[in-house]
Amino acid sequence: MKQNPLNPQSITVEKAVLRQTAHEQRAALSEELRADASGRAVESFLDQVPVPQNAVVALYWPMGDELDCRELISAL
Repeated sequence: MKQNPLNPQSITVEKAVLRQTAHEQRAALSEELRADASGRAVESFLDQVPVPQNAVVALYWPMGDELDCRELISAL
């Protein structure tokens, strides 16, 4: 019988490392670059994702150095 190569513990560790790396990379960006990236993400979303009228869209409130999607919340 073949064993599952995906070990839940190693996946958990890998995810933690990826989260930490992403956090460090975002933290290294200037406020100006983060604001620009947020604006471009909003534009890209609105250009590429058709949102039907009265649709329910779930977003998050940004914390710390996360991508700021508040402009998208306002646009929707």
